[in-house]
Amino acid sequence: MRAQPWWQSFFDDDFASLVLDRVDPITLRRTIAFFEDVLRIRPGVRVLDQCCGTGRLAVPLAGLGVTV
Repeated sequence: MRAQPWWQSFFDDDFASLVLDRVDPITLRRTIAFFEDVLRIRPGVRVLDQCCGTGRLAVPLAGLGVTV
């Protein structure tokens, strides 16, 4: 039997609920504001979400009209 790659057992549902799903609303708002103000992310702009979590940034950006 072949061993499972380490990331498949490490990044499981427990990891996601303990680390990735924790959303601090203030930090999230500040991050989105940074994207808008400094990076000039606007509706219609296309961005790549490089598998960085559970969508906590992609979902609000999509709500602003950004193509994620």
